[in-house]
Amino acid sequence: MASLSSLKIITAIGQLLGTSTNDTAAAGNVGEELVSRITSTSAAGADATYFVATSLVLTAGCWDVIGSIEYQANGATFSAVNAEVGVSRFSGSTSTGLVRGDTRCVWNSVVPITFSAFTAVLHTVRVYCDGTNLTVGGQAAGVGTTLYLKGRISSFSAGQPDYLANLRAVRVR
Repeated sequence: MASLSSLKIITAIGQLLGTSTNDTAAAGNVGEELVSRITSTSAAGADATYFVATSLVLTAGCWDVIGSIEYQANGATFSAVNAEVGVSRFSGSTSTGLVRGDTRCVWNSVVPITFSAFTAVLHTVRVYCDGTNLTVGGQAAGVGTTLYLKGRISSFSAGQPDYLANLRAVRVR
C-alpha cells in the first residue's frame, strides 16, 4: 500500500498530474510506450508488393499507434511513385486490413521523379487489444496480438529501394 506522501495530487477536477522528469510509464500504465525501429537499411521488396517493415506485440489495452517508413532510392529509377505505409494485423505481402484513410496512407506521383529519400508517415490509428484479439482502426476484431507496419513502393526499375522504419504504440487507457 502506498504511503500518503507518495501519492500524486489531482491539481484540478478532471486533470491528472503528469511527470516532471524524463521517466517513462511502467508497463500496464497509461503512457506506456512500445517502439520498434529499423535503423539499418533493408530492401523494400519487389515492385508494387507489400512488405513487413517491422512489428510490435501489443498487450491488453487501448493503444494509439503511429508509424513511418523512410524510403531511400538507393540507385533505383522511378517512372512514377506510389508509396504506402500502413498497419495491419496480417503479416506477409497481403493488403488485407490496409484501408486507405483509416489504416493506410498513400502518396502518388504520376510523373517521373528523382529523390534520394523521403518519409511516408501514417497518421495515428487507434488499436484495441483484449489480450487475444486486435481491433485495428474501424475494422472488426481478429485473432492475434501482433501489429505489423507495412510498406509498398512501386514503379521502380534499375535498382532496389531501401527503407528505414519506426513503429510506436502508446497506451492511452
